[in-house]
Amino acid sequence: MQTKAQQQAFHLLIVVPVYNHAHTLSQVLTDLSREPWSILVVNDGSHDGVASIAASWPGVNWENHPQNLGKGAALATGMRFAAAHNYTHILTFDADGQHKAIDIPSLVDAARREPQALIIGARDFVSQASGDVPGSSKFGRKFSNFWIWVESGVWLDDTQTGLRIYPVDLELLSTVRGRRYAFEVEVLTRAIWQRRPVRSVLASVYYPPRAQRISHFRPWFDNAQLSLTHTRLCFFRFMQAFGLHRPLRLAAPRAEMKGAEFTSWVIRKAGAGVAYSLMIFPLLSAYLMRGPERRAISDFYSRVHPSWGAWRCRMSAFVNYWYFAASIIDRLREHSHKLIEVDSSIDLPPPGSILVGAHYGDWFLIARKAAQATGGRMGLVIDAQKTPAFFHELARQWEGRLLLLKPSADQFSFALSVKELLDEGGRVCFMIDRLPLEERERGKSKRPGGGSRLEVEFFSASVAFLRAPFALAKRLKVPLYFAYAIKKGPGVNQPYVVRGLEIWNGRGEMSEEDLAKRTALILQEQVQRAPQHWFNFLPFWKVETGA
Repeated sequence: MQTKAQQQAFHLLIVVPVYNHAHTLSQVLTDLSREPWSILVVNDGSHDGVASIAASWPGVNWENHPQNLGKGAALATGMRFAAAHNYTHILTFDADGQHKAIDIPSLVDAARREPQALIIGARDFVSQASGDVPGSSKFGRKFSNFWIWVESGVWLDDTQTGLRIYPVDLELLSTVRGRRYAFEVEVLTRAIWQRRPVRSVLASVYYPPRAQRISHFRPWFDNAQLSLTHTRLCFFRFMQAFGLHRPLRLAAPRAEMKGAEFTSWVIRKAGAGVAYSLMIFPLLSAYLMRGPERRAISDFYSRVHPSWGAWRCRMSAFVNYWYFAASIIDRLREHSHKLIEVDSSIDLPPPGSILVGAHYGDWFLIARKAAQATGGRMGLVIDAQKTPAFFHELARQWEGRLLLLKPSADQFSFALSVKELLDEGGRVCFMIDRLPLEERERGKSKRPGGGSRLEVEFFSASVAFLRAPFALAKRLKVPLYFAYAIKKGPGVNQPYVVRGLEIWNGRGEMSEEDLAKRTALILQEQVQRAPQHWFNFLPFWKVETGA
């Protein structure tokens, strides 16, 4: 049974990929418009007048591919559009009239029960209402079902249906190499490898008489692409059996707890030096197998150093992995405060300050040093449930000086808790380069100054910063600092240097936008000096819509 808050967090976008479906699209949109969900039509290079239908549907969103890129590319565009506009799920609905909108509520109910599941509408080929089901469709479904079972070990009822609900997950999307019709096959196998539930819901289907059917499936070309996809996935499955391939998987709290406990145990029993030596194995595995993260860091280097080639960017990214792994170990060391030095030319932010940081250097050691130096409490604005064991260990070591402030939809109560801590002489830290789920949900406001994000320029491109710390500093008239801690070298005993750079002293008038711009300039300057300490392993810059 889901809570009311969980139900409210479900935001669905219906995605309709279209290629030369002008004859059926209007009726499909008419049926879908009766449902209470937003609609996106992805026009995949149609040349039969599909674009002219847009004027008749002003409430429908449209994305257009200049040329035909295939159904998989259209679905990928839909997923990226959904991510950019804060939808949690997409429902894919073919434009040829085969699917029935009356089946959407049953799929939505299944998705609400299991938000992380991929829901597939298994077509009913038995009912007389299904029409003249082609023999090729029946054979193709059995063939595809069998090979996905070989690749994943899971038998699914219909692996070729286009009626599905996907959780919006750009990491999963980035692992899928198949395009066109191969996309819908590969994404199922990848989802199962990711340990994501895949559920089937019986759905109606209608196949019109053969003379009226619209199909763009090219038997020779598309079957060849499907065969190559299955061959590649079977090879990876074989590699997994011997431990030579580790697919991307959903984060598991139980596994995270074991990992944190094991690392702490190694540090206590054998010392940090042994923990550093052992980290090379998960480090190499993460670097080689987690392609989306590696590509995000490579993209970061291509922006910081545009003259660098792709190979140099990839190799430099490995150094970032090393420093990140070292910081995780150092956070869990009992006497990690001894590793922290304060830049003698820069004072720590004074009591009652708001600190902003990014995934640059070790953010937690900044907070620990400030709390240790002054005896004051430090509030961290973060959702500790994502890595509970890690924060449990930190709280134990900080002996009550660490206060976790979870972002809340109740803005007044959250602001009051921040003010109380600042009035007591504490400090509050915000991470500005990742927006938590609650902030993304509230970020839809269209009013001037509304929403939870501020768009700023960073390395000549637009990025989103969290609005809350800038808004609170402005309203409470408290000092605002950018803080970070970077390790002097990769060795186990190399210290961290903490720096606090003043953004605003809390006096006079400054707009939220200007405060965010100042912060972006400071962050950019520091990153250019030492880019190896950039730990944001998610795509930070806006993803271009397309294949």
